[in-house]
Amino acid sequence: IVKTFKKDEPFGDLQVADFVSLVDAALMLDESAEQTVIKVHNLMISCCCDANKPHKKASTRMAFHLSEAFACLQHWIAAPKSVAAINKLLRTQLAGTFDEGKLLPIFKQIEFARSGATTVTKANHRDTMGKLVDNAVKSAAGEIPEFIAFTLPLFTNIPAEHVRLLFYVEANHDNETIGISPVGDTITSAEAAIVASLIDRLKEKIPTALVVAG
Repeated sequence: IVKTFKKDEPFGDLQVADFVSLVDAALMLDESAEQTVIKVHNLMISCCCDANKPHKKASTRMAFHLSEAFACLQHWIAAPKSVAAINKLLRTQLAGTFDEGKLLPIFKQIEFARSGATTVTKANHRDTMGKLVDNAVKSAAGEIPEFIAFTLPLFTNIPAEHVRLLFYVEANHDNETIGISPVGDTITSAEAAIVASLIDRLKEKIPTALVVAG
């Protein structure tokens, strides 16, 4: 007995650039699929249809694009910056994400001041000299804030609300730089809220698919 089977023609993997295209692709693939699973990760969304059937398997995915402001904050977290570099960032990538009326004048006039006092002592018939250095960072426009909040979109190619991120400000007198550190779960909580929001949207748009957090 001879029987002819249809040739395997899996769809393959399709990468798209924005949320609308992802939904369109997932809807098309879901029409002929027996099982569709969509996973929402912190930095991407993946959709896979009939993963257990090699001859029918189809998938599409979309990576999240970081906003300029969020990418800038991540770089600042990783490497403290000079006052000149910070002032440039506040007026470019971070513009409109913080209280400009209060912070811009303060950061514009930040100065690292050092006062030295020299002391001479004698011990074991030898002269030794030690120098006491008092380091300080000041601004003529007001006190440098201990915490700074930025309100911004984390990503540019998905539908999501702006989030408020809180950072601790730390000055390094020796290197004359200022760094920031995220307070608690300020970033992870914002990312989790975005994932939950996207799951709700995808469940509404593709009700026949299983939508989960990846």
